Amino acid sequence: MLNKKIIALLSIVTISSFATTFQLKSNGLSHIYFPIDDDKSKWYIASGSPWHKGSDTYADDWNLKSGYSAGIESSSSCDRDRGAGVISSFTGTVILADKNNNVGDYGKEVIVQSSENSGFAIRYAHLDSVNVSNGDTVKVGTPLGTVGDSGTDCAHLHLVLYQNLNTTALNRLKSGHSPKSLSGSADIFAAKFISDATTGNNGTTQSSEVAGIFDGAGSIINPKGRGYGQNYDIAKMYPHGGTGSTVVFQWLYDAGTCSQLDISSQYDIGDVVIKSKRWDKHLTEKAFKVKLNEDSPITMKRPNSNPTWITFAVTTTTTIPYANLIKAECKTSNDRFKKGTRSDINEDLVDVTHNYFWTGTGSIISSVNRAFNPPYGMTKDLASTFKTKNSLTSFQWLKKGTCNKLKLSASNGTSSSVKGVHIKEWDAQDWGESKCNSLPCTLNPSTDDFFVIKVKSSPDAISSGQIQAECVQ
Repeated sequence: MLNKKIIALLSIVTISSFATTFQLKSNGLSHIYFPIDDDKSKWYIASGSPWHKGSDTYADDWNLKSGYSAGIESSSSCDRDRGAGVISSFTGTVILADKNNNVGDYGKEVIVQSSENSGFAIRYAHLDSVNVSNGDTVKVGTPLGTVGDSGTDCAHLHLVLYQNLNTTALNRLKSGHSPKSLSGSADIFAAKFISDATTGNNGTTQSSEVAGIFDGAGSIINPKGRGYGQNYDIAKMYPHGGTGSTVVFQWLYDAGTCSQLDISSQYDIGDVVIKSKRWDKHLTEKAFKVKLNEDSPITMKRPNSNPTWITFAVTTTTTIPYANLIKAECKTSNDRFKKGTRSDINEDLVDVTHNYFWTGTGSIISSVNRAFNPPYGMTKDLASTFKTKNSLTSFQWLKKGTCNKLKLSASNGTSSSVKGVHIKEWDAQDWGESKCNSLPCTLNPSTDDFFVIKVKSSPDAISSGQIQAECVQ
């Protein structure tokens, strides 16, 4: 069974939405993400409050202290949220940055108009500080300011997602007013959707610019060695009607032996999106679109301190016509940088199946002699989950000899309900039925082979934010 990767490599040696009743993008998919820094893990977005009319929404960290109900603050602890970082939920232009609490009735505030659809804008109000200025261009995750109580009497983040904005409505927003008088009823906004859009709850769907079914994982974690999982690896993608395919890799950056990766394709597959991030982060740090053609590798380079654990995803922008292998191989700064026809795109999340978001991957490849203590990538590894979105966390595993069984668990040892744990041989197309719906969970396939594992979990299901995979006897 283990020679399948060798056979597969020989075949490529010649190649050195958010879909609801509102749509931010014309195809029904949108970028709209949680507006609080992910370090603030227990935040909640609710509709209505003692301070808001109609369907306005607000963000509050809830259930951290006794005496709070449905996220609503008590007047005795109004400073609890003050100073939390507010980040942009989508890419756009700042049309109002009130830094001095002298415009309108919302205190210090920021309003960002979407660059994807000019009819949408988000208001972030009652801030303690404002970090941007009128006319600034912001991306997903750009710091906008901090939570405060300006214009009100209790620190919280007031949010309104406006839609169908015409020139008159936009001018009112720029002057600090609502697009029209609320009068206790709904305004021309999509506020009732913002909770679902930013948290992924209530069965709704959200999506990034491109999404693909998750097919496989690879690892490059011992660049001083030679072989699968050491200084190169491959992952297999498959056709999926109506959407693309996604494969992911874990990479241990090494300035001396693996400072860049050449990514190549078995066949011409046209445009792909490649997104990279640190293993423990959610938003990608680098993202670009490039044509990935047979015999035309492209290079991904990360000038960073050594060593650094990186994860990255390769997603086809359309359905591919047949199964295809993607190879990632270590190179150094002395090797040629193959730029290709790449174009940078917004950093965001890696969307799989328009419903779950890939958080990262780990490797348990027992034949690789790692020098770390504990030996990450050898007998155990960690991968992260989201606090606020549906997560898909993946692992690559070589079942052989000293690692016949694999135990998945929350890194803090607590029991957790999950949406499902699936396992398949690395080159299989179908995942089959879930092996378990809670952690800890032990996997014990009947054959020795390279396997790929995916764990699907709901928002905040893993309280530690990390899943551990470890060899057991």
